[in-house]
Amino acid sequence: MSKTVELIIRIAGLLIAAVGLCVVYLAPKIVDRRGLADKKEVPPDLAEAMTPEEKEKHRRDSAILDVKLRGLLIAAPGFVLILIGFKS
Repeated sequence: MSKTVELIIRIAGLLIAAVGLCVVYLAPKIVDRRGLADKKEVPPDLAEAMTPEEKEKHRRDSAILDVKLRGLLIAAPGFVLILIGFKS
C-alpha cells in the first residue's frame, strides 16, 4: 500500500471516528433539541409502576441511549479504518 493511500485511510478513519464520538458526546443536547424523548414510548408493564416524572426520565434516557448507539455505529467504521491505516 502506498504512503498516500495510508495517509488517506488514516485521515478518513480519524474524521469518521471523530464525528461518531461527537454524536455520542452531544447525545443529550441532540435529544433535547429535536424532541426525541417525546416520541419514545414506555412499555405498559413499566408504566403502571412509574410516576409521571419517572416516565419522562425513562423516555429521555432511552432516547439518549438510542442516539449514543447510533453514534457508535457511525464511529465503528472509523475505528476499523484507523486499525487498517496504522497497521505496520
